[in-house]
Amino acid sequence: MTALLFALASALAWGISDFLGGYLSRRLRTITVIAGSQMCGLATIVCACALTGKGFPSETASMFAFGAGLTGAAGLGAFYQALSIGTISLVAPIAATGVVVPVLAGLLAGEAVGTIGFAGMFCA
Repeated sequence: MTALLFALASALAWGISDFLGGYLSRRLRTITVIAGSQMCGLATIVCACALTGKGFPSETASMFAFGAGLTGAAGLGAFYQALSIGTISLVAPIAATGVVVPVLAGLLAGEAVGTIGFAGMFCA
């Protein structure tokens, strides 16, 4: 049940961020929107670390997180820029196909996908 709640919360967060990112990127510079979204993410992580009492990740994990944040910000920049100049109903579905890349990488690496996994991919 917890996984379901986290999945729903994640979907809601992604939907809200896509809407707000598209909306704000038409009114502000894309870099401003990205900086704001990354600061929200950083604030969320700091709060989560403080509330759980587990502390911050190790230096190595933080370096990987930093790299992931940079590449994620670059991807968001491209997405928000496309939303600001293109038709949202065209840009959003094309961008959503990006989830195929890690799924294909996993399949090529020999990972197995069960019935529920395929159902989830079909629904997405």
